[in-house]
Amino acid sequence: MSIALAGGIVLTILKVILVLLLVIILLLFLIAGLTLFVPFRYKVHAEKYDTIKAEGRVSWLLGIICVIFTYDDGASSYKLKIFGADYKKLTGIFKRRKKARKDNEYSLESAEYKEDSREESYGEKKEAEKKETEKTYSMETSKPCVQNSETGAGNAEAFRGSRTDEEKKDYRTSGSSSKARNGKEEKEGHNGKPHQKESTRESQKGTRKDSVADKIKDFRKSFKENFRKAGRIKDFIFSETTKGIVCVTRDNVLHLLKKIKPRKIKSDILFGTGDPCLTGQALGAIAVYMAMTGTFFNITPSFGNQVLRGRLEVSGHIRIVTLLFIVLKILLSSEWKNFYKEAMKIKEEL
Repeated sequence: MSIALAGGIVLTILKVILVLLLVIILLLFLIAGLTLFVPFRYKVHAEKYDTIKAEGRVSWLLGIICVIFTYDDGASSYKLKIFGADYKKLTGIFKRRKKARKDNEYSLESAEYKEDSREESYGEKKEAEKKETEKTYSMETSKPCVQNSETGAGNAEAFRGSRTDEEKKDYRTSGSSSKARNGKEEKEGHNGKPHQKESTRESQKGTRKDSVADKIKDFRKSFKENFRKAGRIKDFIFSETTKGIVCVTRDNVLHLLKKIKPRKIKSDILFGTGDPCLTGQALGAIAVYMAMTGTFFNITPSFGNQVLRGRLEVSGHIRIVTLLFIVLKILLSSEWKNFYKEAMKIKEEL
């Protein structure tokens, strides 16, 4: 019976552990699914008349988490809201509560410390009184020994005076001997042969010529090596592998722009650069972008004036799974593998 009971307990514990593990795994899958598939919604409103004003809003999970950006004539700010409450206010409330708790704990500790310090000060006073009585007793007993110490100090001073005189004599004798040695060495140096200086000068000139030639050779070698490296990098940039990865990246980025493009656009913009040619080129680039992404703006050109005013309002959503899909599609392509291999080869060569 006891063995069966123990086995039943072990089985129930294992069941509980397995259930907890399954719950944790399901929660992780739920969080991952929400992060990947629930879209981040954005909305931007901007206008420019007398001043520039803009406001942006990014929300996730039905507005549970929301970030708001504002810009008004050079002043910018942002807010993070969780369940509609400002995150800074929530953190301020928690900080004030923690501070109040710490203040209460500090007041209790200070009261206990004052009581302990009073007891310690009373004990220290008693110890100080005992030490003073011991000092006075020791001073009275040590008076006869003072005279003997004074006589000993006088003998020590006399011994030091005699020792310093002997050291001065030794220093004078050593100084005179060193001067004599230095004079001999100077005489020997003046009696040397003059052609030794000329030979040293010629050797220095030869070494200088050799060093200049070596520097020129090193410069030529480094120049040739750098020229070879530059040519290798140029060939790699204009190679077929680089063209292939550029085409793949371009196609996937355009696909990404179509996925994350604004769903709603409201605009009323008056635009002009002051130069009719530049204004026309800018409008042409905007028209190409609108045709590629399927978005349309209401823009009124002003070919004779330099002006930019109006309002713009866009809104849409972005899914993280779309971004991951595009990135993986680029990284798993054969063009990327060939580009990476070629780049590693060039890195080893250089």
